Amino acid sequence: MTSEVLENAQVLGADGVFRTGTVVINDGVFGSHDDPAAVTARTDATGLWLTPGFVDVHTHLAWRAFNAAERERRTPKEQAGDVRLNAVRTLAAGVTGIRD
Repeated sequence: MTSEVLENAQVLGADGVFRTGTVVINDGVFGSHDDPAAVTARTDATGLWLTPGFVDVHTHLAWRAFNAAERERRTPKEQAGDVRLNAVRTLAAGVTGIRD
């Protein structure tokens, strides 16, 4: 089992309020930590926000531009590349669910 501890993060609670806290990730699952000796990594998250994944309910992963004529000129292969690039950018922004 691997455990990572994120200390001093600004953790968003279910009530919508950020509080300084410590979060433990056991084998990729957020939870509590019972054995301090088993911690494999500690990260000082001072100044960082920890939030649940966000859902973007209106996204256009296949759009490279808002100009319809330009979008229609792109080949399916180019559009697939746009989707990949936009998906990576969306994930990097903290969005873990989308509705296209």
